[in-house]
Amino acid sequence: MEFSSYIIGIIFIGLGFLIKAFPGLIAGYNTMSDEEKKNIDVEGLGTYGRNCLVGIGLAIIIAIGVLNLLELSYYAEYAFFPIVLVGMIAMIVGSQKYDHNP
Repeated sequence: MEFSSYIIGIIFIGLGFLIKAFPGLIAGYNTMSDEEKKNIDVEGLGTYGRNCLVGIGLAIIIAIGVLNLLELSYYAEYAFFPIVLVGMIAMIVGSQKYDHNP
């Protein structure tokens, strides 16, 4: 489990940089009308999304590393879900400030 967790952390980091480079990957953005897209701060939203996903990826990698150092690698699989859950909730809630649609 531990090696695949490092890979998942790296995937989150890569997704963060992809979101920044290609804002069309942001869920729901590409299905908005042109008028709705004008009211979205795409630059800020892309940066925020990148920062959240990179943070989630780094948190996964650090948590797995610390648990391995403490010889608690058994708990590594339990650390993954809360990190992703809390990170995604923070990302969804925080991204609302970049949507200026009425």
